[in-house]
Amino acid sequence: MGHTLIACFDKEQFQPVLDILARYPSVNKIPFGRGFDREEANRILPFHMTMFHWGKEMDGEMLMKTERITFQESEVYATGIRSMDAREGSSLLYLGVSLGKGYLAWERQLEQSLGTKHSSFRHVTLSVSKNHNEILSLKQHLAMQLIFPMPLRICGMELYHIWQPVYFVKAWQK
Repeated sequence: MGHTLIACFDKEQFQPVLDILARYPSVNKIPFGRGFDREEANRILPFHMTMFHWGKEMDGEMLMKTERITFQESEVYATGIRSMDAREGSSLLYLGVSLGKGYLAWERQLEQSLGTKHSSFRHVTLSVSKNHNEILSLKQHLAMQLIFPMPLRICGMELYHIWQPVYFVKAWQK
């Protein structure tokens, strides 16, 4: 993988989720099989919704295109806690997402500027683990504590270099 462009959430709105996740020290939001250090990437990347990503073979062109993009405040709604099978025998726990005010128009503007489609699986990864019992326990805990739909204001956008080493590149905010 090359880079990923993510939507970042208002910390105050996302705090109830973070408070619950803090009780599970082994939570790691990075999928298996990505070819980089999951622990390092988990420390660097915030909880987010991936908007766009591209391979390193497209980095030069795409990084130039990111110079033309702008941030537009918008909103999505977490619609519930979901889980599914993931790479290497792991389970993915995530928030399902529906689009809110301003998001779709902004996403279309970004698609035009970048010349590529958005990430089609809109979600917020909470944890990826091979410990299926832990995922189930966390899913139940979150479902009992959170109220859906939960509004999530997108307060910024960040770009990350997403292969060894993983690091922050740039931020856009209003």
